[in-house]
Amino acid sequence: MSETTPLYGEDAAALRKKAGFTQQQLADRWGLSRGQIGRYEKTGQIVPPKVADAYRGLAVVGG
Repeated sequence: MSETTPLYGEDAAALRKKAGFTQQQLADRWGLSRGQIGRYEKTGQIVPPKVADAYRGLAVVGG
């Protein structure tokens, strides 16, 4: 398993916004609560690896 660079909350939020999603839309899409998305996007918070991969995938898929 390869290691990736950590994704921080503020960067996750930027990826989501660039893809054109609200926190609620992303939560619905991923089967999570809006609160979970909000916690992932807190400044200084490191996003869990599997969730980070999903955020990075937004750059490919877009809104």
